[in-house]
Amino acid sequence: MRLYIEGQPIAAPRPRVTRAGRAYMPKTYTQYKKSAITQLRYQYKDDPLDKPVYMYVEFIFKRLAKTPKRQKDRGFKIKKPDIDNCLKSTLDSLVDAGVLLDDNIVVSINAVKYIAAIDEPPHVTIYIGDVNEVHESKSQKKEDYEKEEAKHESLR
Repeated sequence: MRLYIEGQPIAAPRPRVTRAGRAYMPKTYTQYKKSAITQLRYQYKDDPLDKPVYMYVEFIFKRLAKTPKRQKDRGFKIKKPDIDNCLKSTLDSLVDAGVLLDDNIVVSINAVKYIAAIDEPPHVTIYIGDVNEVHESKSQKKEDYEKEEAKHESLR
């Protein structure tokens, strides 16, 4: 399954605390999360996933004006925000949108941060797959390989 969140990716910040001791999240984060939840609910209408899943996530950040024009393709983003905080905001949005029952069902994540290519808008692309399907296909490939090896051994 492929899901898409338009807009500049935002990392999950630490809660802020008022003088009265009340904790709150910054406005930019709550606005981003609200927008992400709306977009995800529009794309995913089924029951929340409750089986082990793997995820591949691409965070595409806005291209800076100082990025050389000769660099037309995506480039790796090696500055802030940290990728783990970006993943936190994405996982929270997936749970709140009803895509995942809980973020603890994600057993494997591969994530990458890019600076956008020319004319590419900032966004987050999320690929979610069933771990059991991948595990079964790997097991099948291993069995096929072992059969092929045995076949070659018998020919020698």
